[in-house]
Amino acid sequence: MGSFIHHDLIAEKLEMARTLGLVTDYAIAAVGQARPPEASVRVWRNPNASNEAIKDYLVRLLAGLVAAEHIVMATPFVAGEAVADESAREAPAGGTAAAPVAA
Repeated sequence: MGSFIHHDLIAEKLEMARTLGLVTDYAIAAVGQARPPEASVRVWRNPNASNEAIKDYLVRLLAGLVAAEHIVMATPFVAGEAVADESAREAPAGGTAAAPVAA
């Protein structure tokens, strides 16, 4: 086996999950020092689905490609929360503008 992860095959399977509406986005990366490196994925799930259901589905979908402990669920993005959060930043209580802080 080569010293690479099966990025294309993993991406193809995650695209199926996105097409089904289970995840909204994903990222694939290599982890560890082993040769070949292990694959890791981070997925943003559909806000209407539970972490447990999506994780169970992805573990089965990516069996043999990504270990269960390397599948990470990110907090889903909800449009309504972003609008409320942005309006709170634009009109702070103290009258001073909020400055963005780099993480």
